[in-house]
Amino acid sequence: MIGGTITAALMLDDLFMLHEYIYPDFLHISQNIVFCIYAMVILLYLVRFNALILKTDFPILILSLAFFTLSLAADILSEYHDLPWLVFFDDGAKFLGIVSWVGYFINLCFQTLIFVSPQQYGPGKAR
Repeated sequence: MIGGTITAALMLDDLFMLHEYIYPDFLHISQNIVFCIYAMVILLYLVRFNALILKTDFPILILSLAFFTLSLAADILSEYHDLPWLVFFDDGAKFLGIVSWVGYFINLCFQTLIFVSPQQYGPGKAR
């Protein structure tokens, strides 16, 4: 549930470019503050659910966070340097981060479905 909420928040932010235009221009919240809030929420998620995460294929999650970090670094660098390849690097790393993030949660769903015993949710049992 919380992973889905974080995913939805990141998706909406990227879709509507909230951290680039809406938050700074209308709410007067710096882009760096928004990035720090996202990082803190993800860190809290990792700490709170670390026992569960360690039972999954967590290297995929680490890979996605590494790609998001590279994308963030390229985004911050592009504010100070006008290098056209930084946009490609930013978008490429973000794309790979999204793919690996979604891949982790899809894999987690399959792992959950495989390890749920039929006796737990058989006919006539409450769900």
